[in-house]
Amino acid sequence: MTLALCFTESSLNYDVVHKGALDKNTIGLCGIKDYWINIIPELNEDNINSLIGGDLVLNHLLNRFDGDMFKALAYYKGSKKNFEPVYKVIRIYKEIK
Repeated sequence: MTLALCFTESSLNYDVVHKGALDKNTIGLCGIKDYWINIIPELNEDNINSLIGGDLVLNHLLNRFDGDMFKALAYYKGSKKNFEPVYKVIRIYKEIK
């Protein structure tokens, strides 16, 4: 799931630049917000731009939402009304699986 999620964030490009008009704190390969460093002890400057970083955040959210993958992905993606990005991750995951 982490691979599918990170692919939708960057096409697995470590040097991606996230261009949100109101978002200046999204970093790298998995599109992780830098504030997660203060929330997840294992996440740091050295691994935030990695699949490991994406996996740490995704697992944190899965724990928070009692294993509900849809809710975890929606939160990660910031989807409140438009859930197409969540469905895209799920479709890619099924293709990989």
